[in-house]
Amino acid sequence: ATVGPWWLPNIVHGLVHLLIVPSIFVLARRVAPHLPNLFHQLLAVVAVSVPLVRMQIGTSTGHLYAALPIIWSLILLLGASPHERDIVVMSRARPPGLADPLFLLTRTDPWVRSFLAGAILALSPLLKPSALSTVPAHMVAVTLLVGSLSGVVAFGHGFAAAYLAGAIGWSMCVATVTEGSPLAVVSPGIPISGA
Repeated sequence: ATVGPWWLPNIVHGLVHLLIVPSIFVLARRVAPHLPNLFHQLLAVVAVSVPLVRMQIGTSTGHLYAALPIIWSLILLLGASPHERDIVVMSRARPPGLADPLFLLTRTDPWVRSFLAGAILALSPLLKPSALSTVPAHMVAVTLLVGSLSGVVAFGHGFAAAYLAGAIGWSMCVATVTEGSPLAVVSPGIPISGA
């Protein structure tokens, strides 16, 4: 059951899917900062021009919605660009508050960046549960990109915190709607033979 005209969900999905273009552009600038911007722009356009992606733009939610947190997590793991370091210096001129997301996202502290990258990556399996099977491969990539055990631990803590908060929050919403109470969350038991 959809609400509104038939074309409205397709437009919303298409706009969200087109976030892949600026996301890939920023990622390409992080990976190869010395290449010309024209190369980064072409790579971003090609990212949505392949048939597999074009087939899903505006029509489905799972795969392309789950790809965005993976891209954003990689952007955070690859560190701050020189332009962002200037923003950090300017943002430190005033005292940071908890409600200042620019300060959090532009911090050069590697543990904070690793924790935020893990938390952002946790959105991917929350949007598409089958993406959870790719988490071990991401952990290997994080180990190679971060290069320190403390960074990997911070990434894992960020992932676990966001994933558990999202999963528990969603199960409480479902329990409230179906059973009338957020405390009615039921975890499946472990089957015991002979019981």
